[in-house]
Amino acid sequence: MNAKTQDKPAPAKAATLEPRLLANETMPRTAQVREGRRSRAAATEPGPQAEEAALRAERVREGKRSRAAATELAPQAEEGALRAVQVREGRRSRAAATEPGPQAEEGALREELARQYRELDARGLNELASGNVSARLGDGMLISPAGATAGSISPEAVVRMTLDGAVQGEGQPSSEWRMHAGIYKRTRAKAVVHTHSDHCVALACQGRGLPGFHYLVGSFGGSDVPWVPYSTFGSEELAAD
Repeated sequence: MNAKTQDKPAPAKAATLEPRLLANETMPRTAQVREGRRSRAAATEPGPQAEEAALRAERVREGKRSRAAATELAPQAEEGALRAVQVREGRRSRAAATEPGPQAEEGALREELARQYRELDARGLNELASGNVSARLGDGMLISPAGATAGSISPEAVVRMTLDGAVQGEGQPSSEWRMHAGIYKRTRAKAVVHTHSDHCVALACQGRGLPGFHYLVGSFGGSDVPWVPYSTFGSEELAAD
């Protein structure tokens, strides 16, 4: 019985040692599998040189795409530029059409001079044919005709002439044309209005100018409207003053 009791525990010891041996054998294999995976992962990961090469390749592809896009857009850009030029030319043509030409400008000035001449009579600043008006036109001027009244003045009657007295067209200019021409020669005035206002005549008879009592007096170009001695109307002396 002693021998039997000693033989029975032996199989149990063998059973407990066998799994340990299997575990010890599988541990190196597991480590090898992990190392293999790491090696393959390291092989698939790009290094610095591979990454730089990939970046250059991408840049080359992007450059090709940009050139291709630019080539495709070239006809559209050319067409757009042509349309822009056509639009600008159209605007210039319309602007030129709306700008008044020399004849239109002269016609408008003639109309305005005739209207202002009638207005001076309506306000009592002139009586009969006592006053005259003019406007600068290019190197010359337009001036009301001699003997004109509010009832007879018309745009067609306005006389065109040079500042030296040469009439361009028909009609006889006002006898005061020298005074008007002298003002245009010495100043940048665009128009001249000559009236026989009662108040201005009264001041002139007293040898006094029009003082600067109102800010609008400054629109005449100074602090007052000066007085000049009497000279015969239409004379060179009056024009010089």
